[in-house]
Amino acid sequence: MIFFSYGLPKSASSFVYRITHSAFESRSKSDGGKVHLLENLFEGFPKTNLAEKALAEGFKIEAPNPRDVDKFASYLDELYIRLQEKLDANSGDAIVIKTHLPCSPLVAEAIKNGEVLASATYRHPAEMILSRMDMAKRLGETLNYDLKKFYLNEVNKFNTWSKVTQVRTYYYDDIALRPQEVANDIYHHVGSQDDPSSFLDEFLITIKETKLSQFNKGVINRHAQEMSEAEITEIELLFSDFMRYIKKHKSINGEPA
Repeated sequence: MIFFSYGLPKSASSFVYRITHSAFESRSKSDGGKVHLLENLFEGFPKTNLAEKALAEGFKIEAPNPRDVDKFASYLDELYIRLQEKLDANSGDAIVIKTHLPCSPLVAEAIKNGEVLASATYRHPAEMILSRMDMAKRLGETLNYDLKKFYLNEVNKFNTWSKVTQVRTYYYDDIALRPQEVANDIYHHVGSQDDPSSFLDEFLITIKETKLSQFNKGVINRHAQEMSEAEITEIELLFSDFMRYIKKHKSINGEPA
Protein backbone atom coordinates (compact mmCIF):
# COMPACT_ATOMS: atom_id res chain seq x y z
CA MET A 1 0.00 0.00 0.00
CA ILE A 2 1.24 3.46 -0.93
CA PHE A 3 0.13 6.38 1.23
CA PHE A 4 0.73 9.99 0.20
CA SER A 5 0.81 12.31 3.19
CA TYR A 6 0.42 15.75 1.62
CA GLY A 7 0.47 19.00 3.53
CA LEU A 8 0.57 22.72 2.92
CA PRO A 9 3.95 23.99 4.21
CA LYS A 10 3.67 24.84 7.93
CA SER A 11 0.32 23.07 8.47
CA ALA A 12 1.46 20.24 10.78
CA SER A 13 2.16 17.99 7.80
CA SER A 14 5.15 16.39 9.56
CA PHE A 15 2.93 15.54 12.53
CA VAL A 16 0.38 13.74 10.34
CA TYR A 17 3.15 12.00 8.39
CA ARG A 18 4.75 10.65 11.60
CA ILE A 19 1.42 9.43 12.98
CA THR A 20 0.57 7.78 9.65
CA HIS A 21 3.92 6.01 9.51
CA SER A 22 3.41 4.73 13.05
CA ALA A 23 -0.08 3.52 12.14
CA PHE A 24 1.33 1.39 9.31
CA GLU A 25 4.04 0.04 11.61
CA SER A 26 1.29 -0.88 14.06
CA ARG A 27 -0.73 -2.58 11.32
CA SER A 28 2.31 -4.51 10.09
CA LYS A 29 2.49 -6.39 13.40
CA SER A 30 -0.76 -8.14 12.56
CA ASP A 31 -0.58 -8.49 8.76
CA GLY A 32 3.12 -9.30 8.55
CA GLY A 33 3.90 -6.57 6.03
CA LYS A 34 6.95 -4.34 6.03
CA VAL A 35 6.88 -0.54 6.20
CA HIS A 36 9.49 0.77 3.77
CA LEU A 37 11.51 3.95 3.47
CA LEU A 38 12.54 5.48 0.15
CA GLU A 39 16.20 5.14 1.08
CA ASN A 40 15.73 1.35 1.32
CA LEU A 41 13.89 1.05 -1.98
CA PHE A 42 16.07 3.26 -4.16
CA GLU A 43 19.86 3.23 -4.05
CA GLY A 44 21.30 6.66 -3.40
CA PHE A 45 18.09 8.17 -2.09
CA PRO A 46 18.68 10.46 0.94
CA LYS A 47 17.42 9.58 4.42
CA THR A 48 13.99 11.11 4.00
CA ASN A 49 10.58 10.08 2.76
CA LEU A 50 9.92 13.52 1.27
CA ALA A 51 8.84 13.06 -2.35
CA GLU A 52 10.48 16.31 -3.46
CA LYS A 53 13.91 14.74 -2.98
CA ALA A 54 13.16 12.73 -6.11
CA LEU A 55 13.63 15.97 -8.02
CA ALA A 56 17.30 16.21 -7.12
CA GLU A 57 18.45 13.00 -5.45
CA GLY A 58 18.23 9.34 -6.36
CA PHE A 59 16.05 9.75 -9.44
CA LYS A 60 18.08 12.69 -10.81
CA ILE A 61 14.96 14.33 -12.22
CA GLU A 62 15.35 17.97 -13.17
CA ALA A 63 12.94 20.28 -11.36
CA PRO A 64 10.59 22.27 -13.60
CA ASN A 65 11.18 25.95 -14.07
CA PRO A 66 8.99 27.92 -13.65
CA ARG A 67 7.35 26.17 -10.69
CA ASP A 68 4.28 24.94 -12.55
CA VAL A 69 1.68 22.91 -10.64
CA ASP A 70 0.93 20.57 -13.56
CA LYS A 71 4.62 19.95 -14.22
CA PHE A 72 5.27 19.15 -10.57
CA ALA A 73 2.36 16.69 -10.59
CA SER A 74 4.11 14.72 -13.32
CA TYR A 75 6.98 14.07 -10.91
CA LEU A 76 4.55 12.56 -8.42
CA ASP A 77 3.47 10.23 -11.25
CA GLU A 78 7.09 9.25 -11.80
CA LEU A 79 7.56 8.44 -8.12
CA TYR A 80 4.26 6.54 -7.97
CA ILE A 81 5.07 4.42 -11.03
CA ARG A 82 8.49 3.51 -9.67
CA LEU A 83 7.02 2.62 -6.28
CA GLN A 84 4.50 0.33 -7.95
CA GLU A 85 7.42 -1.51 -9.52
CA LYS A 86 9.07 -1.92 -6.12
CA LEU A 87 6.10 -2.87 -3.93
CA ASP A 88 4.00 -6.02 -4.21
CA ALA A 89 0.39 -4.85 -3.85
CA ASN A 90 -0.60 -8.18 -2.29
CA SER A 91 2.30 -8.48 0.18
CA GLY A 92 0.96 -6.19 2.90
CA ASP A 93 4.05 -3.99 2.52
CA ALA A 94 3.53 -0.25 2.74
CA ILE A 95 5.28 3.09 2.39
CA VAL A 96 4.22 6.55 3.56
CA ILE A 97 5.44 9.41 1.37
CA LYS A 98 5.42 12.93 2.73
CA THR A 99 4.97 15.57 0.06
CA HIS A 100 4.14 19.17 -0.75
CA LEU A 101 3.68 18.28 -4.42
CA PRO A 102 0.27 18.51 -6.13
CA CYS A 103 -1.83 15.43 -6.78
CA SER A 104 -1.81 14.18 -10.37
CA PRO A 105 -4.72 12.66 -12.33
CA LEU A 106 -2.97 9.27 -12.24
CA VAL A 107 -2.57 9.30 -8.46
CA ALA A 108 -6.06 10.76 -7.98
CA GLU A 109 -7.56 7.88 -9.94
CA ALA A 110 -5.58 5.36 -7.88
CA ILE A 111 -6.92 6.98 -4.69
CA LYS A 112 -10.50 6.82 -6.00
CA ASN A 113 -10.02 3.14 -6.80
CA GLY A 114 -8.68 2.37 -3.33
CA GLU A 115 -5.25 1.42 -4.66
CA VAL A 116 -3.61 4.33 -2.84
CA LEU A 117 -4.47 6.14 0.41
CA ALA A 118 -3.84 9.82 1.04
CA SER A 119 -4.33 12.67 3.47
CA ALA A 120 -3.89 16.44 3.23
CA THR A 121 -3.30 19.05 5.94
CA TYR A 122 -4.18 22.74 5.74
CA ARG A 123 -4.22 25.89 7.87
CA HIS A 124 -5.38 29.50 7.90
CA PRO A 125 -3.17 31.34 5.36
CA ALA A 126 -2.15 34.08 7.80
CA GLU A 127 -0.99 31.42 10.27
CA MET A 128 1.12 29.69 7.64
CA ILE A 129 2.72 32.97 6.61
CA LEU A 130 3.63 33.78 10.22
CA SER A 131 5.01 30.30 10.79
CA ARG A 132 7.11 30.45 7.62
CA MET A 133 8.52 33.80 8.79
CA ASP A 134 9.37 32.21 12.14
CA MET A 135 11.22 29.39 10.42
CA ALA A 136 13.21 31.78 8.25
CA LYS A 137 14.23 33.79 11.31
CA ARG A 138 15.21 30.66 13.23
CA LEU A 139 17.32 29.36 10.33
CA GLY A 140 18.80 32.75 9.49
CA GLU A 141 17.20 32.73 6.03
CA THR A 142 16.34 35.76 3.94
CA LEU A 143 12.89 35.51 2.40
CA ASN A 144 13.43 37.01 -1.04
CA TYR A 145 9.97 36.14 -2.33
CA ASP A 146 6.38 37.18 -1.63
CA LEU A 147 4.88 34.78 0.91
CA LYS A 148 1.32 35.61 -0.15
CA LYS A 149 2.06 34.63 -3.75
CA PHE A 150 3.96 31.57 -2.54
CA TYR A 151 0.97 30.35 -0.53
CA LEU A 152 -1.51 31.12 -3.29
CA ASN A 153 0.44 28.65 -5.42
CA GLU A 154 0.61 26.17 -2.55
CA VAL A 155 -3.15 26.37 -1.99
CA ASN A 156 -3.61 25.48 -5.66
CA LYS A 157 -1.64 22.32 -4.92
CA PHE A 158 -3.78 21.60 -1.86
CA ASN A 159 -6.90 21.88 -4.02
CA THR A 160 -5.69 19.05 -6.25
CA TRP A 161 -5.79 16.76 -3.20
CA SER A 162 -8.86 18.08 -1.40
CA LYS A 163 -11.07 17.72 -4.47
CA VAL A 164 -10.51 13.94 -4.35
CA THR A 165 -13.29 12.81 -2.00
CA GLN A 166 -11.35 9.84 -0.63
CA VAL A 167 -8.46 12.01 0.63
CA ARG A 168 -8.67 12.62 4.39
CA THR A 169 -8.16 16.30 5.18
CA TYR A 170 -6.94 17.58 8.54
CA TYR A 171 -7.19 21.20 9.66
CA TYR A 172 -4.30 22.53 11.74
CA ASP A 173 -6.53 23.76 14.56
CA ASP A 174 -8.04 20.29 14.96
CA ILE A 175 -4.57 18.74 15.06
CA ALA A 176 -3.40 21.24 17.70
CA LEU A 177 -6.52 21.06 19.89
CA ARG A 178 -7.50 17.40 19.42
CA PRO A 179 -4.40 15.39 18.48
CA GLN A 180 -5.81 12.18 19.96
CA GLU A 181 -8.91 12.35 17.74
CA VAL A 182 -6.78 13.00 14.67
CA ALA A 183 -4.43 10.13 15.54
CA ASN A 184 -7.40 7.80 16.09
CA ASP A 185 -8.77 8.72 12.68
CA ILE A 186 -5.43 8.15 10.97
CA TYR A 187 -5.02 4.72 12.58
CA HIS A 188 -8.56 3.79 11.54
CA HIS A 189 -7.94 5.07 8.00
CA VAL A 190 -4.95 2.77 7.45
CA GLY A 191 -6.64 -0.21 9.10
CA SER A 192 -4.73 -0.41 12.38
CA GLN A 193 -6.71 -1.74 15.32
CA ASP A 194 -4.24 -0.40 17.91
CA ASP A 195 -4.61 2.59 20.20
CA PRO A 196 -2.17 5.34 19.10
CA SER A 197 -2.02 6.86 22.60
CA SER A 198 1.40 5.54 23.61
CA PHE A 199 3.09 6.65 20.39
CA LEU A 200 1.23 9.96 20.41
CA ASP A 201 2.16 10.77 24.02
CA GLU A 202 5.83 10.04 23.34
CA PHE A 203 5.80 12.01 20.09
CA LEU A 204 4.19 15.07 21.70
CA ILE A 205 6.90 15.03 24.37
CA THR A 206 9.55 14.82 21.64
CA ILE A 207 8.04 17.85 19.90
CA LYS A 208 8.03 19.92 23.08
CA GLU A 209 11.45 18.87 24.37
CA THR A 210 13.58 18.61 21.25
CA LYS A 211 11.84 21.20 19.07
CA LEU A 212 11.67 19.25 15.81
CA SER A 213 13.13 21.21 12.90
CA GLN A 214 9.67 21.67 11.40
CA PHE A 215 8.14 22.88 14.67
CA ASN A 216 7.84 26.59 15.49
CA LYS A 217 5.39 27.89 18.11
CA GLY A 218 2.62 25.32 17.66
CA VAL A 219 -0.24 27.62 18.66
CA ILE A 220 -3.48 28.56 16.92
CA ASN A 221 -5.00 31.94 16.04
CA ARG A 222 -1.66 33.74 16.25
CA HIS A 223 -2.65 36.12 13.50
CA ALA A 224 -5.32 37.72 15.68
CA GLN A 225 -2.58 38.94 18.05
CA GLU A 226 0.37 39.35 15.68
CA MET A 227 -1.27 40.97 12.66
CA SER A 228 -3.35 44.09 12.22
CA GLU A 229 -7.00 43.81 11.23
CA ALA A 230 -6.13 45.36 7.86
CA GLU A 231 -3.43 42.74 7.21
CA ILE A 232 -5.79 39.89 8.11
CA THR A 233 -8.55 41.29 5.91
CA GLU A 234 -6.15 41.63 2.97
CA ILE A 235 -4.99 38.03 3.32
CA GLU A 236 -8.48 36.59 3.76
CA LEU A 237 -9.72 38.47 0.68
CA LEU A 238 -6.75 37.26 -1.35
CA PHE A 239 -7.48 33.68 -0.27
CA SER A 240 -11.27 34.07 -0.42
CA ASP A 241 -12.01 30.66 -1.97
CA PHE A 242 -9.72 28.92 0.48
CA MET A 243 -11.27 30.82 3.39
CA ARG A 244 -14.71 29.60 2.29
CA TYR A 245 -13.34 26.06 2.39
CA ILE A 246 -12.06 26.61 5.94
CA LYS A 247 -15.32 28.20 7.10
CA LYS A 248 -17.28 25.29 5.63
CA HIS A 249 -15.15 22.88 7.65
CA LYS A 250 -15.74 24.89 10.82
CA SER A 251 -19.50 25.07 10.26
CA ILE A 252 -19.68 21.29 9.77
CA ASN A 253 -17.91 20.88 13.13
CA GLY A 254 -20.21 23.41 14.79
CA GLU A 255 -17.39 25.89 15.34
CA PRO A 256 -17.66 29.67 14.92
CA ALA A 257 -16.35 30.88 11.56
